[in-house]
Amino acid sequence: MTRTARIAATFALAVAVVWLCGCGGGGGGGDGTTPTTPPPQPFNLAGTVKDTSGNPLLGAAVTATVRSTGTQVASTTSAATGKYGFFLPPADYTIRATLAGYQPGQVDVNLYAGDKKLSVDITLSK
Repeated sequence: MTRTARIAATFALAVAVVWLCGCGGGGGGGDGTTPTTPPPQPFNLAGTVKDTSGNPLLGAAVTATVRSTGTQVASTTSAATGKYGFFLPPADYTIRATLAGYQPGQVDVNLYAGDKKLSVDITLSK
């Protein structure tokens, strides 16, 4: 076999291997299946839990629930500054805060388009 024939055979084998494994850079999922779409960038949703006087509330339980399914997807506790935050994929959410001695507070948000960094404050009343 000539040198040119060996190079051609090696190239053909390499192309076949790349085609079979789906890793040819054509947008495939790397497993030989159909091309995949990258997941959407999450939204950075943050805010402050406050009382009706505007004072920050420490230790409030804050949850993010998908409105269409009622599934709670994230939870955290507000810091001494009342601050909380989540990274959430696009969806419609109810953001709810609760703290002993206060009535629960909630805000509905639609995370689909626009700025990926949002501020949502929640006010709790006695």
